[in-house]
Amino acid sequence: MIVVVACFVLLVALATWLDVGSTVLDLNYIPKSLLPPLQGFSAYHNIIKICSVSSGPSDGSNLSCVNGLKYISISWVVLGHTLWEYCNTSKFGAFSASATALSNVAGTVPFTAVWNGLFAVDTFFVIGGCLLAFHTLKEMDKTKGGNVGMWGMFYVHRYIRLTGVYCIIIGLHATLLKYFESGPQSHLVGGIVENCSNGWWLNLLYINNFAKDIMGVGYNCVNVSWYMAIDMQYFILTPILLTIYWRKAVIGHLITILLICGGSACQIYFTITDEEYFHGGFDYYVKPWNRAQPYLIGIILGYTLHKMRGTPRLKINPMTNLLIWLFVAAMGMATIYGVNGYNLLENIGHALPCPCDPTTCDSCRPCLQAPELDRILYNGFAKISWALCVAWVILACVKGRGGMVDSILSWDVWVPLARVQYCVYLLHRTIIYIVNSWAEDTVRYSHTMLSIQFIAILGISTFAAFVFVIFFEAPIVQMEKLLFGSLGLGRMPQKRKD
Repeated sequence: MIVVVACFVLLVALATWLDVGSTVLDLNYIPKSLLPPLQGFSAYHNIIKICSVSSGPSDGSNLSCVNGLKYISISWVVLGHTLWEYCNTSKFGAFSASATALSNVAGTVPFTAVWNGLFAVDTFFVIGGCLLAFHTLKEMDKTKGGNVGMWGMFYVHRYIRLTGVYCIIIGLHATLLKYFESGPQSHLVGGIVENCSNGWWLNLLYINNFAKDIMGVGYNCVNVSWYMAIDMQYFILTPILLTIYWRKAVIGHLITILLICGGSACQIYFTITDEEYFHGGFDYYVKPWNRAQPYLIGIILGYTLHKMRGTPRLKINPMTNLLIWLFVAAMGMATIYGVNGYNLLENIGHALPCPCDPTTCDSCRPCLQAPELDRILYNGFAKISWALCVAWVILACVKGRGGMVDSILSWDVWVPLARVQYCVYLLHRTIIYIVNSWAEDTVRYSHTMLSIQFIAILGISTFAAFVFVIFFEAPIVQMEKLLFGSLGLGRMPQKRKD
């Protein structure tokens, strides 16, 4: 792994030296013909590319609002995991003063948005389905429904694009991460190393969300990567649905709606039979049949935007637009805050005290179990309501009805941050474990402590993501371009314009 990292660093350093020497210092000893293939490896070139705030024209072919949604959502994910690890480490024993302090604030209405932030992942599913349908249907129009070459590149490009830096991160987890085991709670890091040493191959096959079912415990490498597995599984199957959409949209809509209903039926079934709480346990949470609804709604949204490419603005009057926004806001608030009476952290965190008398209660679960009907309705339909809210936000912003929301989400600052959010997602949980493993004293919970740690984790993760993009992700993308270009399957890389 050290050799692999060293090779990437040397390649980037050499390419940067040649690029800067030719384009900045104007040195003549560098052949101009070397620049196009080498610039994609240059840190100077890639920093300029990443930090460019241009996301293209907002003319119906560019979904600039997605940039803001991506980074805000990944920040929400980081916040939720930062809080979760506060509850999940040995620093917070049951019925301790710190646990009591957190229990007192976790039940408040504003704090519900923190511990119920699991919908941030559903936002990514909506975005993923939307972008896939939006861009793929355009290519299918060009190729009259697709051909062998298009679909071959469809799968090969996706696998290389996602797996390159993902493979590097998995390799680092399985090998060099163990040298960060240095704190009183170093077992937090040691567990990740062991899981990646055992189960790395499940991740590269994108079946790691079934790791426990296939191999048992101890194979869950990079535990947030369950999302990557589900996303790839959907990606493999989606062309079937998109082909139906391209040939007969009515049948495509019908099948998609039936699949959404099937997703609700699965979640209702498991909620009843397994007595799942809101969002369910981890085995329930990471299965594709329980996460399909937002992705399928994203497919419908992507198809709609594809058909409306020539329509710059939704044809609705301002009053109707306002009423829809108010309804969507109310539905989103109800989805997030509607379970305020049932503290998710207390139910599954096992680190906080029951609100009932512990002397008469063996565990938190019987004390806090919500009525079955509440759990059925929430697990069955909450993802649909949240996905519809996100879909409307994207549709309204792209089609000129977003107002201030569009101005915020399409802010240029989000563009470079959105470009690194994939690496932020893969790295942030491990960074939380490393930081928590160094704690030498009991920490009493407070909003101030949580805020400081959240900002620190988000900042460190974003910086680390920039480093990984520059040294690994961007060079691997350049290698892919050179490979396909040399095989005649794509354009060779071009020199960056000054």
